[in-house]
Amino acid sequence: MTCYLISGATGFVGTNFLLNLTSEDQYRVLSRDPANAAKRCKSLNSPAEFLGGVQWEPTVGDPPRNAFDTIDTLVNFSGESVATGRWTESKKKRIYESRVEGTKNLTHFLLRGSHSIKTFMSCSAVGYYGFPGDAELTELSAAGSDFLSTVVQDWEAPLTELEHTDIRVITTRLGVPLGLDGGAFPQMVKPFKMFVGGRIGSGQQWVPWIHINDCIAALTFLIADTRCSGIYNVVAPQSATNMQLTAAIAKSLKRPAIFPMPAFILRILLGGFAEVLLESQWVVPQRLIEASFKFTHSTIDTAVSNLLSPNQ
Repeated sequence: MTCYLISGATGFVGTNFLLNLTSEDQYRVLSRDPANAAKRCKSLNSPAEFLGGVQWEPTVGDPPRNAFDTIDTLVNFSGESVATGRWTESKKKRIYESRVEGTKNLTHFLLRGSHSIKTFMSCSAVGYYGFPGDAELTELSAAGSDFLSTVVQDWEAPLTELEHTDIRVITTRLGVPLGLDGGAFPQMVKPFKMFVGGRIGSGQQWVPWIHINDCIAALTFLIADTRCSGIYNVVAPQSATNMQLTAAIAKSLKRPAIFPMPAFILRILLGGFAEVLLESQWVVPQRLIEASFKFTHSTIDTAVSNLLSPNQ
């Protein structure tokens, strides 16, 4: 049995993680609005036993001590969405502080507080690497220098303070999880359903994608295997270009992919976030492969087909 404390449990990845827990597991959630979080968690009908919600504002200070009662595994999914809304200065501030300050406060509690935490998984992002074009990016690759890269570097920095403790720290750099119940994929699919889908920009940019089921399976695998610690890229083993992704969507929906989205229009519509969609990241899950994790959906065609044409 694993007893979890989860921050950011009601987001796309968090809710799918809860659904993957077993009847032998227990979990408690940290939330700004614990009543609403509890309502959402109960509606999911996760097999695990729900222990309730505890109020915590990640940017303000330490989480309450009682949140850690009986807990052995801490998982942090918290963070302002980067994919919704234009990147105004206030939006960028929320993106930064919700990640950096939240992780810093959790880490400082673990260093100072009385608790029984054995494993701390902090979910960050492949944005760490920036956008170096067609260079292959493993967990050993250098950091970038753009806004998101700076966010991720500062997001992960507090975790180094736990290196000399008995806590096993796992840092998962997530790619773009593809699923129907959240994240970016439903927005990618929408134009195709309206017969106006197509590549974004040149279409040659690499997309660091992963099927949501493989994403959750990888997180669960890393927590379960006590030999696993450190940094892991959580992406599919076979990367895909944006053109390959859009072709897979068009094929599964039996729709054309002949209406490209020009880069300049995307920049007008989305501002800073447009660069995330237009620039290239070829990320490789080297350490997951070395740990013998088995992917169910290794190619973009099988992943998209599973999501959009599950009966084929």
